[in-house]
Amino acid sequence: MINLIIDFKDCKLEDGYLTIDSIINNLFVNFSVKIVSPINSYHKKGILEKLKISPFFREDSLDTFTDINLKWNRVISKKVFKLSDLEIVEHTPKDYLKEYKYLRSIQSLFRDYSFGSYIKGLVSIIIPFHNRSEYTKVALESIVLETETPYEIILVNNGSTDDTDELMEKAKLWFEGAPYCINFELITNRNNLNFSKSNNLGSSFAKGEFLCFINNDTKVTDNWLNPLVESFKNRKVGASAPLLLYNDNTIQHCGTIFHPNRSPEHIYRGFSRFFPTANVETFDYQSLTAACLVVKHTIFDKINGFDENYINCFEDIDLSFKIRESGYLLHYNPRSYIYHFESKTPGRKKSESVSGKVLAKKWGNSIIPDADKHYKKGGFIYKDGAVDYSEISIISLINSFKKGSLNCREKEILNLFGSFLSEYIPFEEKNYHSLPDSEYKPLVSIIIPLFNNLNYTKNCINSILENTNYPNYEIVIIDNNSTDGTREYLNGLKNNLTNVKIILNSENRGFGIANNQGAKISEGKYLLCLNNDTMVTKGWLSELLKPVEESSEIVGGGSKLIYDDETIQHAGVVSTTDGALLPFHNFTNLGKRSPIVSYPKYYQTLTAATFLIERETFIELGGFNERYINCFEDMDLCYKISSLGKKLIYVPNSIVYHYESKSVGRKDNIGFSAKIMRDIWSDKIRGDYQKSYYLHGLTAKTDHSRKMIVVDMVDKKVEEIERDLYKAIESGEYYKSLEIINGLKKILGEFKDGSFGNLVQNIYSLSQKKV
Repeated sequence: MINLIIDFKDCKLEDGYLTIDSIINNLFVNFSVKIVSPINSYHKKGILEKLKISPFFREDSLDTFTDINLKWNRVISKKVFKLSDLEIVEHTPKDYLKEYKYLRSIQSLFRDYSFGSYIKGLVSIIIPFHNRSEYTKVALESIVLETETPYEIILVNNGSTDDTDELMEKAKLWFEGAPYCINFELITNRNNLNFSKSNNLGSSFAKGEFLCFINNDTKVTDNWLNPLVESFKNRKVGASAPLLLYNDNTIQHCGTIFHPNRSPEHIYRGFSRFFPTANVETFDYQSLTAACLVVKHTIFDKINGFDENYINCFEDIDLSFKIRESGYLLHYNPRSYIYHFESKTPGRKKSESVSGKVLAKKWGNSIIPDADKHYKKGGFIYKDGAVDYSEISIISLINSFKKGSLNCREKEILNLFGSFLSEYIPFEEKNYHSLPDSEYKPLVSIIIPLFNNLNYTKNCINSILENTNYPNYEIVIIDNNSTDGTREYLNGLKNNLTNVKIILNSENRGFGIANNQGAKISEGKYLLCLNNDTMVTKGWLSELLKPVEESSEIVGGGSKLIYDDETIQHAGVVSTTDGALLPFHNFTNLGKRSPIVSYPKYYQTLTAATFLIERETFIELGGFNERYINCFEDMDLCYKISSLGKKLIYVPNSIVYHYESKSVGRKDNIGFSAKIMRDIWSDKIRGDYQKSYYLHGLTAKTDHSRKMIVVDMVDKKVEEIERDLYKAIESGEYYKSLEIINGLKKILGEFKDGSFGNLVQNIYSLSQKKV
């Protein structure tokens, strides 16, 4: 028979029925019982409020549980109260009964467990920790509440000195009452073991078919474990990992990639959790993080677990490589996601150097650089710094040795080179500027048209002289008849610098004509158009030139332009054709470090405020169309380039401040120039702004009246929020409405007011008024 925990304070007595919320074998159920014998008198005397029936199970309960008219006839209580007086008229649904039987069967297997075999269907969750009880508490509470897969919990306390011991006492009670927990195990160490040793120790106590290694600075979400276990329905899978998020709902981990120098990186770190590529299951990654990683227990044993030579770093990469070396796949499974407050391990950064050398020595020749492959899936162009020649030579020699059979002497040489790689070419910390450039440096002609605004011109020139480490450039200045002392300044500049050329016009001839004049007297292989109201930053020219030099397909590039408040002014230009043809600067007003604007991308158009182009291409296309007056001539040139099938690239590592725009009367000519552009290009240009936003999980629409693109939705999530919000407001659930509003603000938090789009603004303002 089954007895129930019943707290009659929470019961409702209506029309002779007693409604009880209770727990059956730790499964919450709700049912009503009909009062067969009058108990109103008991209720009035306060007896029922004091009565609690303890949990107890008899083995034969499974046989009688499916009887709809089951009568309870056993009670363990200090008060005399016969459950035979009550009759169930509604009780647990059949799917719960099935799950109940499944859990009981696992409990039975656990009791009869013998070493050498593992319990099918059971997951052993292993969590090592040292202090930081506030994080551990969050992690454990979330596992109790959100786990719907049979599991045992194994906690490895590495000599904590805070209030962790008190937390462990509470945790024991939590897990003993948790719905799907079969066993609670606490291992207490006197010393702080490293990550590998702690997890290996925990696994030695594990009885589950699967091992789940998870950090204590995590918070799991609804039904997180089921999808990870389902990964193993594919027998080729050896390990599975979820999508890891920061607490602001941006990505922390969705797979590990390797750069050409073989250094690892979490791809798409900092992107929106709704970024499409990060939400696609894949078996392509060479490594997954062990911040949350489920591994088949038998495979873990076969490869001897974590390598304990690593110190709190790279041991998960080593484990991943061992799993793949054994013939199994790694499954990145975004159907499961958890939050990770990375990383709370003291001194972790110090251990990266030591562990990096261990990893390089052990796996350096097996790691395949794959950053380019994975970034292409997300619609990005990736190009790391060139590898040093000596490194290429050594790797080439090693690979040639590998192709044939080796004699003893050759093996010694191979080992020698392997040691050299490990010791002198360790995993670099993503420093893409450390390797020497080639000797040949093509001349770059920096063309600056200007009219008055002497202070801006001075700041621009000074920034070029201070921040341009590229050695081979000339400055070509075209003055459109300035009257504010600019000409005197230019004369002094020419006398002091040998790489400056100056054209003095007798009238203001405008942006396009001035640039064409500069191009005619320039000598560079590349022309770089630069506004005088800009200030360049360190390395700007080298970074801008690099992708154009390295690819024959790319003929031009544009910098990341930022306002003086550190927000984006230009990160590429997109065009809309829904209505009149209209180009827009992409992602204006985002923070300059926003992940969306931090990766190279191909664009159909770029601004000429800072624009590099091959001289040959510029001349072939006839330069800037001189019909335009100080606007859209750059769009026209870019449309010409794109129509020829040539590529332009946005280069985020080239950063320039732009105090747009100081040209007097510039806006007076927008309508005139826009008409010229539309007459030429309206029927030839494809709109590309939707594609640009879609790559980041966003959708947008054009607001022609405001001459801007507004972001309406983040994936389909905002549509769901809108629906839920109106429902909550209409039903008067105002606290819920506030929670939904806060969720909306978080999702769109990286956009400034005015960029949400009319839809989102309307939702937000309406809900605030009503709430």
